[in-house]
Amino acid sequence: MAWHSKTIVGHKKGANGPLLVLRTKSKTAVRDEGFESRDSVGPPGKASSGKILIIEDNLDSRDLLSKLLRLSGYDVTVAPDGETGYVAAIGNTPDLIITDINMPKIDGIEFVKRVRVDRVLGSVPIMVVTAYGPAVAHEAQQAGADAALDKPFDFDSFLHTVRSLLTSRRPRQVT
Repeated sequence: MAWHSKTIVGHKKGANGPLLVLRTKSKTAVRDEGFESRDSVGPPGKASSGKILIIEDNLDSRDLLSKLLRLSGYDVTVAPDGETGYVAAIGNTPDLIITDINMPKIDGIEFVKRVRVDRVLGSVPIMVVTAYGPAVAHEAQQAGADAALDKPFDFDSFLHTVRSLLTSRRPRQVT
C-alpha cells in the first residue's frame, strides 16, 4: 500500500480483479478488494481510531464508505438496513453510527429515533447521509442526528465530520 498526496476517489479493475483506489488531500491507498474484512487498515503503525457502524442499503456506497474509513484507521462494521444496523449496534456498541435515510425495514429517521431512546446507544453520535436534500437532513437532526451530509459529499469534509463526532460524544442517557 502506498500513501501519496492527491484528490480523486474511484474504483479500478486490476490485473487480478477489482482494485480500490482512494485519494484524499492527505493520502492515497491502493488495495485489493476484501469486502467483508473487519480489520482496520491504515498507514503503518496506526491503531484503530474508533468503531464505526455504517448503515447503507446501496452496496457500492456502503463499500466505498467502508473502505475509506478502514483506510483511515477505523474499525468498520456494515449493515444493509436499519433493522440489521440496530441489532448490530446493540450487539457491539459503536463509537459512531453513519446511516442513510431511505432504507428498507427501518428508515434512517426511525433508526435515529430508536437509538436516541435506547439506554446504551443513546449517547452514540449519529451522522446521516442523504440524497434527499436539506429538508430531510433537517428532519434527521430534529430526530436526534448529530450531523447530516448531503450526497454526494467531499470525502475530506466527511472525514473531518467523522473525527469531530468521535471526539464529542453525547452525555450518557440515564432512564
